[in-house]
Amino acid sequence: MDFSKLTAYVDTLWSFDIPSFDLSVHYKQKEVYRRSFGFADAQKQHPVTPQNMQWMYSMSKVITCTGVMRLIERGDLRLDDKVSDYLPEYGHLTVRKGDEIVPAQNTLLIRHLFSMRAGMNYDLDSPSLKKARENRNATTRELVAAMAKEPLDFEPGTKYQYSLAHDVLAAVAEVVTGKTFYEFLNEELFLPLGMKDIGYQPTEAQKKRFTQQYFYNMSEMAAKPGSMDCCYRLSDRYESGGAGLFCTVDEYMKLIDALAGGGTAANGYHVLNRETIDLMRTNQQAGTDGNGGFIKPGYGYGFGVRTMMDKKAGNSWGSLGEFGWDGAASSYCMIDPDLEISAMYAVHIMGFGASYNIIQPNIRNYIYEGLGLAKKPEE
Repeated sequence: MDFSKLTAYVDTLWSFDIPSFDLSVHYKQKEVYRRSFGFADAQKQHPVTPQNMQWMYSMSKVITCTGVMRLIERGDLRLDDKVSDYLPEYGHLTVRKGDEIVPAQNTLLIRHLFSMRAGMNYDLDSPSLKKARENRNATTRELVAAMAKEPLDFEPGTKYQYSLAHDVLAAVAEVVTGKTFYEFLNEELFLPLGMKDIGYQPTEAQKKRFTQQYFYNMSEMAAKPGSMDCCYRLSDRYESGGAGLFCTVDEYMKLIDALAGGGTAANGYHVLNRETIDLMRTNQQAGTDGNGGFIKPGYGYGFGVRTMMDKKAGNSWGSLGEFGWDGAASSYCMIDPDLEISAMYAVHIMGFGASYNIIQPNIRNYIYEGLGLAKKPEE
């Protein structure tokens, strides 16, 4: 292994005014590379350490879909079940068609939630949701019920569009299990995997370990310190399946390392069957007539994750079927169960487009090269 090119690359990221990052790479369930840079606080007094944490935002989706896939494996939930079997308010959906709002003709299924083909959007200020958010004690179920009052953007199953669908999936899991979503994840994943520094409601002690959150000013190419809150905490009790978790890099790695290991964690805990992981990373967008955003070139979208389909289009030096996701604050994870690679790159900068389009693909490629496993599209 030779990660000198990866190190040389990430050490140039100061040119983007990245205040800090933490990068971990695992191969065959052992950490083979770690590089941290910068300071955890805006005053630049405390260097970033493995104890620092940040909001995961949409990287929560990988955990959510892994947890709910365990219900699929057990037969407690089926992909072709109607969402309304669990959330009755989703049995009377409407669709916006031009200037009209009409009853939905297609039935919303669990698979549509997983694959972002539900017809939903990411409007946190829709009238129904905005009213429901006035109650700071509103539960996950109550807020997800409010989402059902808004018209869909298209018929379920007909397009891909990034949306609040995984928040609805979390509410389904609550009904199936009779637990809050955090209780479900804690029992199924966090406790068995030894993931202690993760959750929806950070303690005061944990808040002190958060990396400063920044907001990127594109015109100045500069990161500006901002609020430490997560904008997807829609109430004090809301547990967002799509964007609500916080954790450290090491805690998140325990989960994706298990997926890279074929479904079994380094501590022996069985998370998912390999066949289920392969299902998650199988593209579900055949027949779509639109790209609803946030998918990098070369990738399709499976059940909660992007999945590499065209190495040339994505300029990928890795494997077909390499999968993962990223978050609104620019963090990134990648998982390759064929070669047993997992990696997480953690930053805490909102609105930083270069992270997705430039930095993350380069980090991916240099990881494969450092492991001696790079295979460029033309090779």
